[in-house]
Parts: sequence; C-alpha cells; structure tokens
Amino acid sequence: MMKKLSVLVLVLVSLFMPLFAGGAGEKADPSAVLVAEYEPAEISFMWWGNDTRNAATIAAGDIYMEQNPGESIVYMPNPFDGYHDKIIIQLANGTAPDLFCFSTEWMGEVGFAENPVLLDLNLVSDEYLDVSTIDPNLLAGGGYNGKLFGIPTGVSGWMFGYYKAALDEYVAKTGAPYPPAPGETWTLEEMYEYGKAYHEAMGPTSCLFHTSQELGNFLVYVLSELNGEFYLDESCHLTFTEDKLLEALKIVKAFTEAGVLPPAALQVEMYAGGTDNYLATGAAGGAFMWTSNIAEHEGKVNTSVVPMAYPVIGRPENDGLFIRPAQFWSIKSTSEHPNNAAKFLNFIVNSPDAIRALGLERSVPPTQAGQDVLAEAGMLEGNVYESTAYLMESAGAPYNWFILQTQVIDEIEDYYQEVILDKMTPEEAAPALMASLEKITAEVRANNNLE
Repeated sequence: MMKKLSVLVLVLVSLFMPLFAGGAGEKADPSAVLVAEYEPAEISFMWWGNDTRNAATIAAGDIYMEQNPGESIVYMPNPFDGYHDKIIIQLANGTAPDLFCFSTEWMGEVGFAENPVLLDLNLVSDEYLDVSTIDPNLLAGGGYNGKLFGIPTGVSGWMFGYYKAALDEYVAKTGAPYPPAPGETWTLEEMYEYGKAYHEAMGPTSCLFHTSQELGNFLVYVLSELNGEFYLDESCHLTFTEDKLLEALKIVKAFTEAGVLPPAALQVEMYAGGTDNYLATGAAGGAFMWTSNIAEHEGKVNTSVVPMAYPVIGRPENDGLFIRPAQFWSIKSTSEHPNNAAKFLNFIVNSPDAIRALGLERSVPPTQAGQDVLAEAGMLEGNVYESTAYLMESAGAPYNWFILQTQVIDEIEDYYQEVILDKMTPEEAAPALMASLEKITAEVRANNNLE
C-alpha cells in the first residue's frame, strides 16, 4: 500500500531534528529581536488559495503598502497541492517566508518542539499586533504551553451543502422535497435513502454529495459521531474502538455503493486532483466541504451552495462536530523583520479596509469587529455566513491540533480507497487500520514528548 507518510518522515527526521535538538539553555531569545527599533522593511508573504482568494489577499496587501510608505510585501501565492510539504521543508531549512498561512492540523508537527520554528506571537508588542480582538476559544487553537504560534484567519468547519441548480433539477423531475435545512433534522439513514433516490433518478455517475480531494474527512466525521467524541484527543490518543471503526468503514462503503457518494473510481480520481472534471458534468448534487471553501465550490459549479442539516448519527443532542480556525497566520521564528510581519498581520486581522478587501474569501472573520464591518458592508450574509453561523451554534466538540493529523489522515485515506475499491473488506481493513493508527499515534506522542 502506498504511503505518503514517507515524505513527511524524511522531512521531519532529516531536517527538523537538528533544529530541535538541545536543551532550554541553548534557545535563542527572540525577544531581543522583537524589541529592536522598528524600521520599514520588505517582508515575504505566502499563502494558498484560488484566483479569487489570491486577488483579495493581494488587494489587502496593496492597501497596506499604500497606507504604510516604505513597507514592502513580496507576494507568494500557492495552490494547496504540495503546500504542506513545501512550508514544512522551508521551515526546517530556514527559507520560509516571514509571514505565511499555516494549517491547524500541521501545528502538531512543529508546535511541540523545544526550539519552535514558528514565532511565539506573545512576544510581539501590542503596538504591532493586537490579539485581544479575537475570540479566546479560537485564539487558543494556535497556542500551546503558554506560547502562541498562529492567529486564526477565519472560522471554518465541515458542512453538508447541496448545489442549488442540481437539486432544483432533481426536485422538478421527481417531486421530491429538498434536503432538510439547518434547524431541521434527519438521520443518517434518511440521508442515505435520499441520496440513493437521487442517484437512481439522476444517473449512474451522480451522487448526493462528494468529498473532493479529502476522502478521509467524511469517514472521520462519521467515526467521531459514532464514537460520541472526536476520534483523536488533544494528546493524539485514539478514542474509538475497532468496532466503531468497522461500523464507520461499512457506512462509507454503503454510501459509495448506493451512489450517495460518487462511484469508487471517481472518488479516487477526485482524490488525485480530478475534482473539476467531475463537477463540470453536473452529476454532483452537493459536497461535504469546509465552510471556508463555499465560494470556491460555487465558482466551480456556477450555482449557489445551500447548507443542509447535519444528519443525526451517534449523538442526537449534537448536529455538528467542531469549529476551527480556517487556517492560521504564522511568522517564522528566524524572521529578520518580525515586527514588520506582525504589523502587517495586525492589519489583515483588524483593519476595516483589509477586512472588506478579504471579504469571506477566508470564511467568516475571527473577530466580532470584523464581522460587524462585513455586516455593515452588506457582505456578511448568504450561504457562507449562514453555514458558518449554523456550525458555530451546533458544534459539540472542541478542536485540537490533531483533528486532521497528517500521518493519520494519510493512512485513513489509503485504507478508505482499499475498501471502496473492493481490495479489502471492512472486516479486513478495520483491524489493520486500527493497528497502523495505534503505531502512528504512538510515534507522534513519542516524538513530541506527549503522555
């Protein structure tokens, strides 16, 4: 079985270990740099996104430079594919940009280090970076042991949404109702039957929802709901039993075979990057997606994304799982201009001009002031806001750095493919995957001195 884990292991072992070696007495004191006299400077700025997100981010940066003569920003937009390995390698060898986007789940790979490669933002003066505007629960997601390594870019989480044009066609064709909306309820079994009927009416390649290039997310969602708590805790321990894993694998296989999810071969093709080709056919009725990606999905299918109610699975009192920062803004610990990077970061998070320029490209802003700015501009409305508000009201579990731990998700997605392609039965896959996950999580805990 192919493993993407080998790339990560090579990076972490061969590059990070020399940087993280040594005791507390050998640490550099970044505060000596941060209190230095401030002067305008050039900083590098990297993120991932599509064309619309890139344009909005660059617009915010251009406004900042207009308002701050002498400051210069080198833009480094990237696609998401390959971004993780790129930034991890850059952080390890010292070539990372000053300010960059960093994902929640990657924090576990660097945040426990003795000598962190991400700057502790608590060392930055309030003169340059004011974090008091950010909801403490969201802000806490970027920190560990009193250090703050990331500022949330926005609020995000998993959601079920349908493509309006596709469901309009289905409803007109069959007379069926639309899927339940937020505030309404349905069970996982009812979602299954609805999706099966949709597939039978709309054709052999159709599905009620797809999972894009993130095959593991739906399985993790189902597994966590069956489990009654998130499948990994804050110290990277598995919280579920093999029986729950087997049940979850059976569900995703049944959803695939019934056409609620795309045919197995199409799911694998989409996982490899063929999402746009499939969406262009109009066969997908919707998606299981991040709320922060709604605008991107709407652009691909040329129709609006309408939120659906979460199905009740294992916890009838809970509609959804968690909310998290859409991503983090982080500064490298070795930046030559940390105050300049922090000042620009403060502008992105707190300036009304930047907030209006970014709009909802990074989901709903993490500050109340930011949300007020967009509301006054008539921008805090529609499906992105409604979906995120529903998620924030209904989420029933706190997030942690291991929510989508990279090695774990890679392993889950490998076995996911084996099951839906009939290369392994759920009964064969469950014990093998359980053993593999136990080994991976034990290694993660050992590498990070976690109990």
